[in-house]
Amino acid sequence: MSILNPKQQVEIAGNRLQVPLYIDEETTEQLAAEISARLKKIGATYETVNTQRNALATAYDYAVETAETKKQYEQDVREILTALERITSSLKELLDRFPPV
Repeated sequence: MSILNPKQQVEIAGNRLQVPLYIDEETTEQLAAEISARLKKIGATYETVNTQRNALATAYDYAVETAETKKQYEQDVREILTALERITSSLKELLDRFPPV
């Protein structure tokens, strides 16, 4: 394992892979287990086994989840900025009413 680019061996859907370490070994294992579970769930919806189709469907599933998370993050940031603008406005009003001595 390279110190500059650490890798970890994980199992995803019965396949052993060397993947980049994400945060720590436990988190990397959890991600691999989550991918395996999603592949299994998606594979169960089809009558025939097609690993490429299952992998693509899983990738799409993750892309949708990522887009939703990004959308929610952007909404949260907008709400925080609106709250900060209200606080700033209130502070300015207080400073106008009670100027520093």
